[in-house]
Amino acid sequence: MFDLNQWVYYLAIVLCGVGALILNASQAEYSLVDAISGTKSKRPAQVYIIAFLLMGYIVFWAAIRNGVVDTAEYISGYTRLDETQSLTSFFLDEQEKAPLFKIYQVILKRLGLNWQHYLASIAIISGFCMFYGISKYSDDVPFSMYLFITGLHFYWLFNGVRQFLVASIFFACFKWIVQKKLWKVLILVLILYWIHQTAWILIPIYFIANMKNWSYGIYLCILITMAVVILFPNQFTALLDDSFEEYNVADQFAKDDGVNVLRFLVSMVTPTLAFIYKDKIAEYENPYVNVMVNMSLITGGLYAVGVVTSGVYMGRLPLYTDLFGLLFLPFIIKRVLPKNMRGPIGVAAILLYFLYFYLQARDGGLYYTTNWFEKMDLGGAQL
Repeated sequence: MFDLNQWVYYLAIVLCGVGALILNASQAEYSLVDAISGTKSKRPAQVYIIAFLLMGYIVFWAAIRNGVVDTAEYISGYTRLDETQSLTSFFLDEQEKAPLFKIYQVILKRLGLNWQHYLASIAIISGFCMFYGISKYSDDVPFSMYLFITGLHFYWLFNGVRQFLVASIFFACFKWIVQKKLWKVLILVLILYWIHQTAWILIPIYFIANMKNWSYGIYLCILITMAVVILFPNQFTALLDDSFEEYNVADQFAKDDGVNVLRFLVSMVTPTLAFIYKDKIAEYENPYVNVMVNMSLITGGLYAVGVVTSGVYMGRLPLYTDLFGLLFLPFIIKRVLPKNMRGPIGVAAILLYFLYFYLQARDGGLYYTTNWFEKMDLGGAQL
């Protein structure tokens, strides 16, 4: 734990528990249903404060890192970037995959900001979007943050940050999805596409998410998607990212072990509970809840495809819908389950998610490095 600085992440879990104790002690009452139905004008201030502090803790470490997973590539790319290049040239270059993201980098360099400021800015933007969605829509903010940590969603702030920036912005725009603001969503997707090309998949996700819960249409769309990906892997991944066109993705699928089966099983917890208690959920007649139900089904379907195809190519797609599970599982446990089952299932969820986190961390898959304290000359050893 200490050799790899995993204590940074374990401490985040402890802080989630502290946050839960504080909110319970203050008897803060808040609910997604109450907020949407209008019976409550606003949530207690302490809910936002706890959410801000818990998310802020993770964002802080993401901002000052210097070598976690692909961080070195981001640092190198930013350092080598020519800030004198015309901003419009990025859109004119057919080889450029993320013109808007490159423009953002150039602007930061022209302002004289170094790579640490660059990494910090992305972490802050993504973190704020996550804070906004969780603090506004979660029925149990500390538990949502606990799932964010133990479900390893937080690690996207350290690795794969460009796609997570897209996913977090989409997550923050939950209201547009529910209210079916199609043109706003289309414009948003166009902008996000210029940051990460997988963003186009948000369009079918938007339509499927707004379908009737447990309808034949939902099952048909998911099954068709699974069939297309499995039968035509090269064509599908080329749509996700032009950089895949030069690879034989079918061969890669054959060599790839696929998404971790344990990750798939974790993703199925929420849709399974939703199916068992679908009648109770239907009683709420809440559009936000209905969208979350469908998002959980999409997540399960995408992970299922990833298990039998490629973890490298397909394992990243569920991120766009999986984030909504951070809201949905707390809602199910706190508002849907029978009262005599909320405690046992809640405890079981906490233990099982911690076990999942521990198993991933045990093999050295999670680590942390920074030289920020050393640069600040605070007398601390380099982490």
